[in-house]
Amino acid sequence: MPPGAPFIDHTPDRVDAARQQLVFDMIARNTRADQYRMRQILVVDEATADLVLARLAAGAPFNELVDDFSQDPASLENGGDLGWLALGSYVPELEALVFDIELNTPTKVQSPSGWHVFEVQERERERAFASIDTLRAAPNAQQLFEETFLPWYEQLRADAEASGDVQLSPGFDPASVPLPFPAGT
Repeated sequence: MPPGAPFIDHTPDRVDAARQQLVFDMIARNTRADQYRMRQILVVDEATADLVLARLAAGAPFNELVDDFSQDPASLENGGDLGWLALGSYVPELEALVFDIELNTPTKVQSPSGWHVFEVQERERERAFASIDTLRAAPNAQQLFEETFLPWYEQLRADAEASGDVQLSPGFDPASVPLPFPAGT
């Protein structure tokens, strides 16, 4: 190796891992779902939910109220921010509202978990997943993969074959390639 040349590890394990990561990134970027980004404060009763709403209306910072009131350990570390969620990932009572309410407007709803005081900060129909991990976290990941990624892939492949840019080996079946989701998702 010439002096100063970068060292590139081409061992099969590293190459396979890099290839797999590229494939997973492509799958995530081309699998789509209706998604929303929200933050919440989970409380035990409606009176506390009303108190939190009143304090928010008076200008109290959301993240401080999370620290003071929230019973949700998953969102405590992030000031109540749950990040981007695909529809079907959270409680149905809350999800029934996320595409209908005004953005950044505190709202309350009851679920079996308690009372959710929440704000939808962003929402997007047919949004691509940010990573394979966020796609895997969706309870219907396999269904989303089949309904959005596979048609995209089939069209891409058909266009590439029609243009002569790609020629697949006879008998190649893309369905034989293992999917990146655990069985049962």
